Amino acid sequence: MKLIGNLLAVLVFWGVSIVHADDRQDVLDFMSTVYTSWEQGDFEGVKSTIAIDDMDYYHPNGNLIEAPDWVAMKLGIEAGNRAKIQAYHQNVRIYGNTALYTAYERVNVTGPDRDPVLETRRSTNVLIKEKGEWKMVHWHGSLLTPVNPE
Repeated sequence: MKLIGNLLAVLVFWGVSIVHADDRQDVLDFMSTVYTSWEQGDFEGVKSTIAIDDMDYYHPNGNLIEAPDWVAMKLGIEAGNRAKIQAYHQNVRIYGNTALYTAYERVNVTGPDRDPVLETRRSTNVLIKEKGEWKMVHWHGSLLTPVNPE
């Protein structure tokens, strides 16, 4: 009987580990979609990754926590502003239907009517799973000075 109990415990642990491993990969794939949408100037792609009614963020420019300004974001993307984001040292932790994603990011923002901006930052994202899909509900970016090595 003890052997059966131990075997069941191992199987449950193995099953939970597989689910979390799949969720971790789903979050990494999700963040790749976020980065690609910004780089390609895909406003609808960016918007589709965000929990529309719940999103807030703290930007490294020093603003207080705020909600996305969809009109300004769309106008900026339509004007040709792009952000190429390279993530390093990505980490994902899963807590049920909530995920914490952290990474170092090298960001290159360009646009026709702006000076290029190069930043290295530490980013933390809080994601929730809604109807089987991950959505971002919070983003916090902090500038790194001096720039940390890879």
